[in-house]
Amino acid sequence: MRLQALEELLSIYSPGFRTFLIQARHIAPDEADELVQAFVADKVLAAQLVRHADQQRGKFRNFVLKSLNNFATTRRRGQMRPGGSLESAHDAAEQLQFTTADVFDRQWVQQVVADALQMMASDCESRGRADMWEILRLRVVEPVFRGAEPLGYEQIVQLFGFDSPRQAMNLLASAKRCFLDHLRLAISKYVEEDRIEEELADLRRIVAH
Repeated sequence: MRLQALEELLSIYSPGFRTFLIQARHIAPDEADELVQAFVADKVLAAQLVRHADQQRGKFRNFVLKSLNNFATTRRRGQMRPGGSLESAHDAAEQLQFTTADVFDRQWVQQVVADALQMMASDCESRGRADMWEILRLRVVEPVFRGAEPLGYEQIVQLFGFDSPRQAMNLLASAKRCFLDHLRLAISKYVEEDRIEEELADLRRIVAH
């Protein structure tokens, strides 16, 4: 994996690493931060963990997360005081299986979507298509991410000076296609081209879960 792609991958996965350690392993935030930094430095970079991933044996995210889980267990065991305890390997495995999609994968989705939205906003601004970004923001982004009520089409017609609600609907459809293009672009930063659709399908599955 090229260095730039690895950097992109780490920027997307690191928040999920931290969330997993805090929520699934019940590790204090400060210790979680230290574990993530040590894992990235010792395993991902120094030990070139990425080279050991086998795409035929499962999703790369699952491989890295299991590696992080094992790393955290080993590192904490070495730092334990006499009389301390860690969850058993069986419990940890069950916990990992239960929380992977809900904790780590959802964090991954948030990071990728946020990256795609940022790229789309910049692209629309540079192309003089603020209307495309604004209608997506008012109808999709604000309701999904901030719980706002979607702006009605009649209001959008007045706001943008459209001739009809149909014109607003057509623009929203174009904006959604534009966002999907940027989502593929965000994914392409850290996976090869032939894996983009697979990652996109995973993203949809996680959102629908």
